[in-house]
Amino acid sequence: MKVLAVTGAFLPDVGGMQYSTHQTLLALTNQGVEVELICPKHSESADTDSEMPYRVMRVSQGSYIAALHRFFLIRKIWKKNNYDQLLLMGHFEEIIYGLAQFLYPTTPIILAAGTRLPFDGGKIKKWIRNLLLCNAYKKAHKIIAISPATKQYIGLYCKKIRTPFFIIPRPIDGEVWKRKREKKGNDFTLVTFGRLEKAKNIQGVLQVVDNLRNKIPNIKYWIIGDGDYLDELKSIVTQLKLEDIAVFVGTISQSDVAKRIQDADICILLSKRYAGESFGRVYVEAAALGIPSIGYFSKGVTVAVNHGVTGFLCEVDDIACVENSVWKLYNDTRLMDEMKANATAHYQSKFTLEIVGKKFVEVLNHA
Repeated sequence: MKVLAVTGAFLPDVGGMQYSTHQTLLALTNQGVEVELICPKHSESADTDSEMPYRVMRVSQGSYIAALHRFFLIRKIWKKNNYDQLLLMGHFEEIIYGLAQFLYPTTPIILAAGTRLPFDGGKIKKWIRNLLLCNAYKKAHKIIAISPATKQYIGLYCKKIRTPFFIIPRPIDGEVWKRKREKKGNDFTLVTFGRLEKAKNIQGVLQVVDNLRNKIPNIKYWIIGDGDYLDELKSIVTQLKLEDIAVFVGTISQSDVAKRIQDADICILLSKRYAGESFGRVYVEAAALGIPSIGYFSKGVTVAVNHGVTGFLCEVDDIACVENSVWKLYNDTRLMDEMKANATAHYQSKFTLEIVGKKFVEVLNHA
């Protein structure tokens, strides 16, 4: 089978979508699928592309104009390369397809991730984007949603979709997210990694840490990543006098994140994004290293975190529940060890490249 994938977010840019795209295509490649990718240009892409086990073609940068350039390349190369399937990954690609699906050389499969439709912006802008997205979903060959939450959100905003839906989580590369040593040091460390934006609610974690600092004297909190909310978070750290506890690590590569957080005890993400996280990739990455997680309940997060087994989930803004969950894991070594083992088993049973790759191939081969 030969597949052409198209995305507006790819390495060496750093982000969940970028890594998710690569590891999904890697999973397909490992199953014997011949994959070629169209993605945006990047000034530092040469080394990245040479290391990929699939062909990477880069055109333009930016948003909608770049997406149009990718569309024209699809039309140019589709027939002469004898592809079997077209995969669209990311809402820029979906919007262009929703606008001009009659010009595409084939009917694509859409890989839907995220909450997709409740965009920020003015009413007219949101209405147009939602209209085009819904049109894309209705005209797609298949939709592969990352979680039941994503399927629910699409169904909520797009009525009467008859397109076949499949739910497959995105894979996590076990070679990157692999524990290679035991934890070092005596600190009890919480870690959050990802984009630093207000909706991720890192400020909420800082409040939890402040409330627990006397109860857990060796508590530390690592914040890995960068984003628009960084300065505000630094200000909150200063206000709460957490300079000796909270550490801003900055942006580091995925492999370096995996190496560093082997010394962490809990992955914590109290996201307050619209309708919560649609999946929660960071929870599964932590689970692959045997690290339990704490988060807020949402339909997507329950796929990544098995409450009471691989971590704890609390209702949104229930800070007392979060603090109690941290305390339980700090105070009960046996419980911590059980959840570490359960987290690893959870990853190995559902999210490896092999397991997810086989599910994708089955859907791609499905008539």
